Amino acid sequence: MDLVVVGYLLHDILDVGGIVQECLGGPAAYTSLAAAKLGLKTGVVSKAGEDFRYFQNLNRVDLKGVSKQALTTVFFNTYRKGERIQKVANVGEKILPKDIPPEYLKAKAFHLGPVFNELPLETMRFLRENTNAFITLDPQGFLRRDDGGLVLPKELDFGLLDFVDLVKVSEKDCSKADIEKMKEKCEVVIVTRGKQGSTVFFKGKKADIPFFKAEGVVDETGAGDVFMAGFIKEFLASQYVEKSALFGSAAASFAVEDFGVKGIKGSKEIEDRLKSRIKD
Repeated sequence: MDLVVVGYLLHDILDVGGIVQECLGGPAAYTSLAAAKLGLKTGVVSKAGEDFRYFQNLNRVDLKGVSKQALTTVFFNTYRKGERIQKVANVGEKILPKDIPPEYLKAKAFHLGPVFNELPLETMRFLRENTNAFITLDPQGFLRRDDGGLVLPKELDFGLLDFVDLVKVSEKDCSKADIEKMKEKCEVVIVTRGKQGSTVFFKGKKADIPFFKAEGVVDETGAGDVFMAGFIKEFLASQYVEKSALFGSAAASFAVEDFGVKGIKGSKEIEDRLKSRIKD
């Protein structure tokens, strides 16, 4: 196994400019599908309800780590003028060490992509202590709280970063002081800035990664998750942080060109976009 992604599989309800549709959602879906399309042997550890409708979309991904619960968690994402309003329903059970298939512990990398606080500290500690994997985290799901179904922000517990090698955050979700704390905890810190690209901090260095222009932005949901799939794919191959971030940025630029997971592309398209950027 090359990569295991941990987090809820979702039913996402997207309202983009008044166009509403349901699709497969969650980092566990976006990152795993993108990684599989890039040639990585990928598994998922997740919870999904008996009502989950998208197993057929995940046929490239190993699903032994998906356990059943009563209902699938649902996120309602409304986009207006560049802002996202989120609501949540059917918040599921915690993902515990016992939910992780033993064979997954040999994976080269784990990506932790919680959407709503589903990864307790004990699970993160278990992975750190029982694997030799490169462990990455998008902490967005640790920055959310439920206020009567409305998703509101909360502060990050920086102690969670003791168990990961890399953290990727949006600049919208953190302050400069937060970034400094992350740099103290993690070998690699990636701060995404939308159309301004991203900044990577590693080994005392700082690298600005360009934004790759998409051929029309349809749905920005999951772009950061696809970025991480691209990053991990390249990092496992080369161990070069800056090169991996460039590949991830190019991969993410395709993800926004269609609804849901439809925009995810393979290596050839991503490499072609990288080459065209270099020529420019």
